[in-house]
Amino acid sequence: MPQGIAQLKRRFRSKKQQQAPDADVTSWFSEPEWRKPKARRPQQQQPPCQQQQPRPTRAPNNNNPNTLQGREQRCPHRPKDKSTITCYECGVVGHYSNECPKRLSQAAANTAAPAQQQRRVSTGKKFTPNNPNNRGGRLFHMNAEEAQEAPDVVLGPIAQRAYSMNPTELVELKKQLDDMLAKGLIRPSASPWRSPVLFVDKKDGATRLCTDYRKLNDVTIKNKYPLPKIEDLFDQLTGATVFSKIDLRTGYHQLKIRATDIPKTAFTTRYGLYEYNVMSFGLTNAPAYFMNLMNKIFMNFLDKFVVVFIDDILIYSKSEEEHEQNLEVILETLRQYKLYAKFSKCEFWLKEVGFLGHILSAGGIAVHPAKIKTVEEWKAPTTQTEVRAFLGLAGYYRRFVEGFSSIARPMTQLLKKDKKFEWTDKCEESFQQLKSRLTTAPILIMPDITKPFDVYCDASKIGLGCVLMQEGKVISYLSRQLKQHEHNYPTHEAVVLALKVWRHYLMGNRCEIYSDHKSLKYIFTQKELNMRQRRWIELIKDYDLEIHYHPGKANVVADALSRLPCQLNSMIAEEQPSLYQQFEQFRLELVSEGYLASIELHLL
Repeated sequence: MPQGIAQLKRRFRSKKQQQAPDADVTSWFSEPEWRKPKARRPQQQQPPCQQQQPRPTRAPNNNNPNTLQGREQRCPHRPKDKSTITCYECGVVGHYSNECPKRLSQAAANTAAPAQQQRRVSTGKKFTPNNPNNRGGRLFHMNAEEAQEAPDVVLGPIAQRAYSMNPTELVELKKQLDDMLAKGLIRPSASPWRSPVLFVDKKDGATRLCTDYRKLNDVTIKNKYPLPKIEDLFDQLTGATVFSKIDLRTGYHQLKIRATDIPKTAFTTRYGLYEYNVMSFGLTNAPAYFMNLMNKIFMNFLDKFVVVFIDDILIYSKSEEEHEQNLEVILETLRQYKLYAKFSKCEFWLKEVGFLGHILSAGGIAVHPAKIKTVEEWKAPTTQTEVRAFLGLAGYYRRFVEGFSSIARPMTQLLKKDKKFEWTDKCEESFQQLKSRLTTAPILIMPDITKPFDVYCDASKIGLGCVLMQEGKVISYLSRQLKQHEHNYPTHEAVVLALKVWRHYLMGNRCEIYSDHKSLKYIFTQKELNMRQRRWIELIKDYDLEIHYHPGKANVVADALSRLPCQLNSMIAEEQPSLYQQFEQFRLELVSEGYLASIELHLL
């Protein structure tokens, strides 16, 4: 005890003894009553019937699952008269809850059907009808069994009725069916699958029997084998002067089909049900499987002297002597793998050849005349479907058209969702302008990766325009419309677009970039850059390039791509075709900005 407290106790002890000798002085310094622990009351011994007993468990006897251990040991204080007892399980008077028929029937059902996966179980609590905490529905549980994986969904067979045909088509149908039966391409079928057939005209004037597998294709797992890009195939032809083209005879029919899939190819006709033993035209995975086969066969020759696109084979060489050797190798390979070509569709030893809708020659790439004729005969669209079809054809040749996106803008606006179709004067002008540009498309040269590239870029409120050139000749045109949120972007976007799209040309090669925006020239020395401009710097630094300022009037080609189309050139092309040819010969171009803006002249 501390010394100060001891002195206080001695001082007060003498005073208290004088007043009350029997008083306990130490009680002044003891703990208060509320802090002292209370004494526990002695527990009264409960009768055996009220003492807490272990919860009874179900008897291991499977023959009597309703018997509970300890159920026969009744409490002596339990009333024997059950007329005053109400079961809290079912609410009926006359029995206890452990004797409830409803509870016993549920226990018997759960034991008799162990394989049942979903059951209704009790929560063990009394149900109160008006309780606000009640929740609707049922409580389910899973049996303690190993989960089984659900089997794959098996779709039923798809059966369609045959299409109607006129008498002439029926004669041709019977003829082709007999021919395919004799060759072993088809056989009679009893398959539950049925698809209709129809005729499609071929280039040589004959008709091809095709099966409408659209319903079957919808439920077919697609093969994702990639098809090559047309532009990438043409890039391999740099320096080629001699060409040969081989077209396989009904190429898909030279590929067998899996035996388990043969019944799915069944088609219905006026003369019965048949199924294919070989790959049929119209199957969604046919191009991917055939492209995979051709790539495996010609793998050692790809990007050297052969280009393959499904069943079309192009052999190219830099000289006639080299072409003879290359052609012999390809023909021997076809013989080895038993692939047969149609001689009437093959062309050999050509200076220019039509391939995939283009004319290929030593001078470059041009639009196929047959496609030009189709464009010339195209009537003005009257529905969104016709607009989409025309833009699909024109878009295939957009690399030949200067300012394609700006010219096609009025028509692309018609394809917006929930927009009423209204063919205005601007749409008609856009339609005629695209037709004129496609019919007078220039010849694009093949890129030479050993030489530097020139890129002309320009951006406006309408779109972006870029031109890829080499030694003053155009390799490709590029244009894109600006989205609504892109109108506030800086003018660097055109340069970034060109670097992204033509990356396979420009990466690793020297390129000069010309733009009519002077701020681009100082982007590398600019001190403050936003986050978007910093990302552009990260992209640009991977290229060996230099940015030059080119005034707008001198930047003729790209400027025409991003602004409104030049009507003067099209007028000269329509009214004075000879004068327009002289313009092309001297590489003369007129650009309109409300007046005659400039003339760019390249001396030959």
